This record gives sequence, structure tokens and C-alpha cells, in this order.
Amino acid sequence: MKSDRVALVTGATGFVGSHLVKRLINDGWNVNIIARPNSSLNIISDIIEKLTIHRYDGTTDRMLDILSEAKPKIVFHLASL
Repeated sequence: MKSDRVALVTGATGFVGSHLVKRLINDGWNVNIIARPNSSLNIISDIIEKLTIHRYDGTTDRMLDILSEAKPKIVFHLASL
């Protein structure tokens, strides 16, 4: 049975994002990530089968669709500077 603890991680799939995602999975969260169509997901390739990946084209409609599908309890938006 899937946990009702759903997290959505956006904005970074690099080092920090991969560690956050791995920690969430280890803590029993169902993890959804948002990635741009051209994003490389190599850094999380070892756990990719445990994720729900949403490709995001930058439009508000697509973001609303993702939020509606995922129904996250918490959202982590990671930004690079």
C-alpha cells in the first residue's frame, strides 16, 4: 500500500535535490519530482524507479495539472543561484 505522504520536489535535480529525494524515500514518502524536458536525471538514476517524474514545460496550466495529479502534502522548491 502506498503511503499518503506525498512530497513534490521542484527546481533542482542536482546534488542537494538528489540527497533530499533519497532522504524522503528512506523516510517513507512517495516522491514526485518536476523536471524540465531537457533535464538530466543521471544523478538520481539509482532511485529513478521509485519516483514519479513530471515533465514541466514552464506553463501555468501544466503546473496546475501536476499539482492536481500529485496531491502533495509538502512541496520543496529548490533554486540554484
